[in-house]
Amino acid sequence: MIKCIFRDFSQWILNKKYYSQPVLLRGYEIYYFLQLTATNPSDIGTWQLAGFIRCTSDFLPTKFYLPVSFTVAVKLGNNTDRIFRSSVQIFDDSEKALGCVLMVPGESWAEVLQGNSLVVSSDGTISIIISMDFIDPAETGKKDNI
Repeated sequence: MIKCIFRDFSQWILNKKYYSQPVLLRGYEIYYFLQLTATNPSDIGTWQLAGFIRCTSDFLPTKFYLPVSFTVAVKLGNNTDRIFRSSVQIFDDSEKALGCVLMVPGESWAEVLQGNSLVVSSDGTISIIISMDFIDPAETGKKDNI
């Protein structure tokens, strides 16, 4: 399990990436980052928080094949977790990230800044918890695995 804590989000800029510290798992560096996205950049009410996971390694070529299963959860301000469906994905490029929007419909970045969103933990942080399992490449049917 990986826990990422983000602070000072009131200063965040649209489309900029805010990275966690890297976590080393089986020789891979796993990063999680948050990014504000918007359907209408001039309207803060359309800004949404998206989270992404990325895998890199100094020992891998740019293109590789690493199947994983992971679950992402946001620790909410009411001491519950917003858990996103487990997903089986394949990391195949150190420049690509896998992710999704972490806010529910009707929840906006303006509410986060005003302290009216459950995405902000009771200690004023945004906390993300990632559970990840590596899948045996042989189980995916792909033969040229790294």
